[in-house]
Amino acid sequence: MPVVIFDLYRTLYDPDKDALLPGVIDTLQRLKDAGMRLYVVTRDEGNRSDILLRLQIRDFFHGVLLVPSKSREVFQPLCASAGEVYVIGDRIKEEILYGNQCKAKTIWFKNGKFASEGPSVTGEEPWRTVTNMSEIVPIILKEPLG
Repeated sequence: MPVVIFDLYRTLYDPDKDALLPGVIDTLQRLKDAGMRLYVVTRDEGNRSDILLRLQIRDFFHGVLLVPSKSREVFQPLCASAGEVYVIGDRIKEEILYGNQCKAKTIWFKNGKFASEGPSVTGEEPWRTVTNMSEIVPIILKEPLG
């Protein structure tokens, strides 16, 4: 079963507006309905587990990893658990780099605070780049863009 790993802050959730980003519910529902195992990997800071519950998205996820910091070692077990793995995040220097190191297909959600960060060293290049949540499902489910 394919695995999709999401970052939380600025990928699914906008902390400045205290709201989900547009299209998140539809994206999560469509991926879950297609049989994908969904995970969130986020820093264990503040009330991040409460955010998932309050915004009513916790039940979409097979697992939530609250970690002190992101690293290859955090992503490796999830990447090793499935043949096809996607890592989606807004940080080239974190989710994209570590996803690439684990041989996942990385999707850079080029949005918000880190949109200008860009790759600067080998290994930071995303497999795909999107600027809108609605672009993710067609890429993962290999549907024509419409």
